[in-house]
Parts: sequence; C-alpha cells; structure tokens
Amino acid sequence: MVRREKLFPSDVMSKRERVEATLNHQAVDRAALLEQLSYNPGVIAWYTGKKIAGFDYTLADICEAVRKTLDLVMPPVAPRGTRQTVTESG
Repeated sequence: MVRREKLFPSDVMSKRERVEATLNHQAVDRAALLEQLSYNPGVIAWYTGKKIAGFDYTLADICEAVRKTLDLVMPPVAPRGTRQTVTESG
C-alpha cells in the first residue's frame, strides 16, 4: 500500500496530524501547506504529467496535484468555460 501522507523526506508528522495540531495550537514539524490549485493549470500539468491547455483538466487532475503537494486544501473546483480573459494589467 502506498501512503501519500508525507510531502517531504524530513516530515515527522502525517498530513492529518500536522493539520489537527495546527488547528489545536500545538507544535508541528513544519507549517501546513494550503493553496487553491483549482485555477492553476501550470501546477496541475506539472504534477500530473499531463499536457494541459487552458481549462483542459478535470477534478481528478486537481485532486492528484493536491495529494502530491498540499497538507490541506480549499474545496477543489473543476474548471468551467472554454477561454481565458486577460486584462490590460495582466
């Protein structure tokens, strides 16, 4: 059985232990990592190994990237739509 509990070789605590200790204001081995990856196709492509263009990724792809990179996550949201809009400021 493959366990995906630890992100770094130096991790002492599991993801769950780290998050629960953080919420209980207890000591942890490192800061818990939290991010919203649902809208970052570059990161999702990197960690899934898939070629992703625009919104061409699924909820399963988001969850795979989350498992490999984070201790906890905001609820993943599958992309909707077919285009990106960029403002003048980028």
